[in-house]
Amino acid sequence: IQILFKRGMNKSNGGTVDNVKWADNSRGPYQIVLTVNKLVFTIDGWTNGEGIDKPTLNTDDLDELEKYFEYVLKKVETGEIIAIDDTLEMATVYSIALKLKDGHAGNVALIYKDTETELEETEPYVFQTEDPFDIPPVNFFEKPENAELRYEYTGEEITFDLTELEWFDPIEMEVKTGELKGTEIGEYEVTVGFVSGSLYAWGSAEDWNRTPVTVKITIYEDEQKGRFILTEAAVASHPYKFLYENFHAYENDISEYVYSAESVVYIANLAFEDTVADLLKQFANAEDITAYTADGTLIEDLATVLATGMMLRIMDGETVLNQLTISVMGDIDGDGDIGTADKARLNSYTLDTLPLTGAYLLACDLDGDGEVGTADKARLNAYTLDTLDIYAGLTLRATAQTSAQTIIAEQATAQTSSVETLAQTSFVELDTVQTSAETSPYEERAVVNESATTYATTASTDCVDGQNRRYRQKE
Repeated sequence: IQILFKRGMNKSNGGTVDNVKWADNSRGPYQIVLTVNKLVFTIDGWTNGEGIDKPTLNTDDLDELEKYFEYVLKKVETGEIIAIDDTLEMATVYSIALKLKDGHAGNVALIYKDTETELEETEPYVFQTEDPFDIPPVNFFEKPENAELRYEYTGEEITFDLTELEWFDPIEMEVKTGELKGTEIGEYEVTVGFVSGSLYAWGSAEDWNRTPVTVKITIYEDEQKGRFILTEAAVASHPYKFLYENFHAYENDISEYVYSAESVVYIANLAFEDTVADLLKQFANAEDITAYTADGTLIEDLATVLATGMMLRIMDGETVLNQLTISVMGDIDGDGDIGTADKARLNSYTLDTLPLTGAYLLACDLDGDGEVGTADKARLNAYTLDTLDIYAGLTLRATAQTSAQTIIAEQATAQTSSVETLAQTSFVELDTVQTSAETSPYEERAVVNESATTYATTASTDCVDGQNRRYRQKE
């Protein structure tokens, strides 16, 4: 620091007389050198507090020291930083340290007693708050070996419900770490322990502890999401088939099938005049399935008649998760009707003048032998002439499916207990049925023929007058 006489005080700085001078008669500037030393506080470690109080730093300058340093308090298990004024939890391990505040670097430091190393931050001091559970318990729970919860992914936040765990007691237990919620698919963890002051523990009076239990929680993706799930009845018996384009059959259970451009599965052998609604009833997850035309237009009217080339899809927004392509037997042009155009296309295909693939090729296989040829042409022609019902037993409409069973059940009820009467009745009914079959329209022939077969079989095994009488139905 330089000290100078003000201007004009003496001849050396503009004055006319020497008004002032230094004691040594000099009149120039005087130089003073000041040394500013670092402010260093001496500390001597920490002293644990009682109960859940924080430790106290051992130093004579605590109030002054806190002007320059701040406390860093953490929960050791989670690394969570705790405000210095927060109330600490019981039986919990923490660490506490001092860290120099911003703006004082290089000017202020700490030094431990009997050392010479200056510090701007102390090593964390680890301490544990008092455990009130040192009091022996009087009640006990069996400690679970595996604690797990599983939730299906919904796309929304899921609240984990610990009451789903048989051993969890909401009065005596609480969450110690972790959160009871999650959104994304993955693994979560929370720890569950006894509430403060609880007289419960794990184990028995001879061997007990209150160590928190880790609960593993999984949010998983539905394994059947995007899958076609048939109803139990459809799995047991259904008239349609699941086929690849090359006529090879796919397994009956399609719950594992996932669509790809290289692995297309068709639902074939479907009957003319069945509707989208009829087909959707075959699936247990029908609410997840939508129908589309061959060009990808959404079918909103479920009464729409099925047509070859239509698709059943399971969607996730704009993404196709899974797809089945529809093939209606005989609907070779995909217009939902059976007629001249279909006959022409089938004929052209057999003459190698029209290529057909996929659902349209499968629609040509009217006899179900896995090949397309003369027999299929004959069946389609007979159908258009009303001389053959190619859809017998294939329709999904409930009334058509149950009509034969209803007639048979009614006739079976009318049978008497007399074996002789039953045999005679069967014989007469057989003749009547055969006569009726010659004149009834093809829609009824499946029922009539099935009834005739039932009576013939019954009569063939009944014993009348001690003799076995056999009857044979004419073709």
